Amino acid sequence: MRTVNAILLFVLAAAPLRAQTPAVSAADACKKLEAQARKLTSEKVRCEALLHGLVLTEVTPAGRKAIEEGLLAERKYLGYAVVEAPVRTAVTPALPSPVVLQAQADELKAAQARIQAQAVVSDFDNAASRLGSAARADSSARESGALRDSVADAPLVKADMASGRDARLVLAQQGPPGSAGGPPGSGGRDQQQDPPRRGGPPGSGGDQQNPPRSGPPGSGNQNPPRSGPPGSGNPPGGQTPPGGGSTPPSRPAPVWRSSFPPPPPNWWNTDFNGYDWWTGLPNGYDRSYRDESNPDTMYIYSGWYRWRDVFVTSWDRTEDSASIRRTAANQDKIQSVSLTSQAYREAKECYYQAVYRYDWVQGGFYGSHWEEHFDRYKARCIRLPREYGQPRVYTSHISFDMGMVQGQDLPWDNDVIRVTYNGSGSPRYDFSGAAYRYTPRLDDQRGGSESVTMIAGAKVLRAPEADKVSAFLRNNGGRIELVINDDRASFYQGETLRVNARVVRRDVIKVKGLLWGWNEKNVDSVIHSSPIDILTGSNPQNVTDLTGAASAPKPANFVRSSLFIDSWEFSRVNSRISTGAVIRKGQGNSIAN
Repeated sequence: MRTVNAILLFVLAAAPLRAQTPAVSAADACKKLEAQARKLTSEKVRCEALLHGLVLTEVTPAGRKAIEEGLLAERKYLGYAVVEAPVRTAVTPALPSPVVLQAQADELKAAQARIQAQAVVSDFDNAASRLGSAARADSSARESGALRDSVADAPLVKADMASGRDARLVLAQQGPPGSAGGPPGSGGRDQQQDPPRRGGPPGSGGDQQNPPRSGPPGSGNQNPPRSGPPGSGNPPGGQTPPGGGSTPPSRPAPVWRSSFPPPPPNWWNTDFNGYDWWTGLPNGYDRSYRDESNPDTMYIYSGWYRWRDVFVTSWDRTEDSASIRRTAANQDKIQSVSLTSQAYREAKECYYQAVYRYDWVQGGFYGSHWEEHFDRYKARCIRLPREYGQPRVYTSHISFDMGMVQGQDLPWDNDVIRVTYNGSGSPRYDFSGAAYRYTPRLDDQRGGSESVTMIAGAKVLRAPEADKVSAFLRNNGGRIELVINDDRASFYQGETLRVNARVVRRDVIKVKGLLWGWNEKNVDSVIHSSPIDILTGSNPQNVTDLTGAASAPKPANFVRSSLFIDSWEFSRVNSRISTGAVIRKGQGNSIAN
């Protein structure tokens, strides 16, 4: 039996000290401490470095005192805060057999796998991404022999799943996960006081006497469970765990895209009619925003980015036009008109906005996660001022030759010729508004000008004026007359005006109802429908007597009677100055009979 004094040193790695992490690792610090302690005490001092602590063994009381005074100034060594565990006297136990050591190591590996699997299922802080780091830590432990020595010292396993760092194992106290000395939050107590294993998963806080509490692993032995990530356990005094005390969301927020590549170079074309136009840039056009209204599908809209090029159309030319009006007063004069055409093209400044969609995928091979997909591009453009090229001017000098004219000028005629120039070749002449059929004759042409004579021919016949002929019924002292007025009779003397009017007499009679009372009923009869040909003369009015037809006997149950023009139309037959087009006028007036 020999007395062994052990100093158990732990580095305080709590969150408030993380910003002061020493530059020397625990393993290097252990080696230096062991070498300096041996020189100082001349004893066979042994130092073992765990992941977050140092252990000195084989030290006598005198050597311990010398080490504390010579190496542990202010209870720190190389920047590590030092906590001294009570000195205990222990009998050197028999070393466990290799079979026992292997069994304990397998149990630790299985516990580690369970904690990692539980973290992946719950998807706390993307624990799945830490599996690779945990595997590397386990491999490093095997190579250094720390796992074997830690099992021999019967430490406890704590999973660092709340921090977002690798889910490694920190050996600190007796018991594998789920046992009486399980990880923080499992509800474990001293193994000697309460040896039975708990009945719930690590972190549930359950035991054989008390069923597991509800809530995810790490919620602690509370009902309802405390908030906090796995491994946070049951905070002392009923306080919330570190991190501001906020309850973590049911799922993490997406990692929003921060850059938005432009669309392919030919994404826009030069269509100037297929876009929504901006008159100017709106406020906040360059700010991105998010649509998080749907918990399973979210969108992020980038700001509007200007496209690097300005879009332009191909060059075109403006078209200029003017009208030449001929009258009897100016037909002997030369009329000149100058037309200008310019090359131009349209331009637009365009902006694009990228839209990305984020879909929540539950479970699956990679665990629950957000998937990002490109959704679409949007475009808005601002029309820029039209760009013009050099103008081209062309002048036409026009005269009229009325020596071969066929017909006469009418007061309602408009003898108009329209001249149009688009910058290419000579002007174009449009005779659709002319009163005669003109033949243009080019008399002279030189750079940017020409002289043209318009030779008049036959009269262009057009439909008669619809508002110059009228028809109506009147009661002239007991005579029922159909009256037709022709306001253009003086111009159409000797020609025939044909009027076709349908005149109807309507008698209202009483009839016995099927169930009760008397009802009124309309009885219509046509009293005139034959065409009336009027030989136009000096008198513009024509009267047709309809008294006989209008005075036909009425029914016995007669109530009242009336006459009306149901429809009428007119045309000019074989006219020299108008076409034979039929002008339909519709209904006319009505009178009592």
